[in-house]
Amino acid sequence: MALTFKLFIDPALTTPLAAPLSFFVEAGSAGHCDAVVYLGTPVPGRILQTEINPGVDDILVSVTGSGAVAANQIKLATSSAGLDAATGGTDLNLGPILSATTPVHIRVTEDADTVGEVVLSITTSALAEYLNV
Repeated sequence: MALTFKLFIDPALTTPLAAPLSFFVEAGSAGHCDAVVYLGTPVPGRILQTEINPGVDDILVSVTGSGAVAANQIKLATSSAGLDAATGGTDLNLGPILSATTPVHIRVTEDADTVGEVVLSITTSALAEYLNV
């Protein structure tokens, strides 16, 4: 059975993320670009766990970037405030069971070498979906 848990671009889970996130960085820009996607299901009564060791192993989300973006320039958190303290280049740990919509906040820190289109690919652990009984 196909997973109903997916990445969505809205908290109401009406629009699935259909393509990688992308944005354009101008030459000489500094600072960061933030984005948020939502991992969840519009189907009630479902939970998400890892495919291997369900309910034990943690669900991990990772993001990789293309172009001049190094792994340590990408931070992940479950809140925008959490991005400030997040460590670049590390996976986001969502715990062993996900039963509610969870925001995934993404920050790409720009530097002088980050110029042009940046495309972000989002991946998760191997996952399985179960009825919440």
